[in-house]
Formats: sequence, C-alpha cells, structure tokens
Amino acid sequence: MILVDLGLELAFAAFFPAVLVSGFLGGKPAGTFAAVVTFPLVWWTFLPPAFEFSPLGTAACEDIKLFFLGSVLLVYFADLCRDLDPLDTTPRIPKPTVPANPMDAFGAAPSSAAFGRLSGRRGPGRRHR
Repeated sequence: MILVDLGLELAFAAFFPAVLVSGFLGGKPAGTFAAVVTFPLVWWTFLPPAFEFSPLGTAACEDIKLFFLGSVLLVYFADLCRDLDPLDTTPRIPKPTVPANPMDAFGAAPSSAAFGRLSGRRGPGRRHR
C-alpha cells in the first residue's frame, strides 16, 4: 500500500476502507464521522502502550496527520463520486405530452363552448327555426 510505504502505520491504514465505504454510502457527514471515530479507537487499541491513552510521540502524530489527510481526500472523492451521473449514457428524450383536447394547448375556450359555436348549434332552450 502506498501510505504504508510513506510511513503510515498499518493500524491507521486498515481503517481507510471504512472511511471510504461510509463516505460512499452516507456522504461527507458519515465519512467525516468515521474518520473522527477511528482516531481515538486506533489510539486506544493499537498505539503503544495498547489499551490506554498515553501521550503521543512524534511518530504517532505524523501517522495521525497522514491518516487525516488521506481521510479528507477519500471523503472528498467519495462525495464527488456520489454526485456523478449514473453510467447509463443513453440520451433520454422525453415523450411529448398530448392534452386531452388539442384545442386546450392553444388556450381555446372550453371544448363544449367551442364545439357549440363551430357546429352551428344553439344554446340550451333554443329551437332551430
């Protein structure tokens, strides 16, 4: 792993997948939360002396800095990937919506009134002479 080659302890490097997955699934807040929760967990469990909080040496401080830098980058890129469009690149052409009455599309009068005027019918109660 590249970060181990840079000098990061394997204890911190093992938690990068957790930060990445939580960043993919929950976004920035979840990825940040995973990174922040990882710090005291690794400090208490893996940094010598194990299972107690002791003052950190310079090497441990450097590991923490590298872990937080990598975590920030992972959370940022995971959030960028969440914002990307899906891989389906076929163009989607919306189907045209056809109104029930084509005259409504042009702002014509209600269909019953327009039909009565166009057909030569007279209103209710009038007889044709």
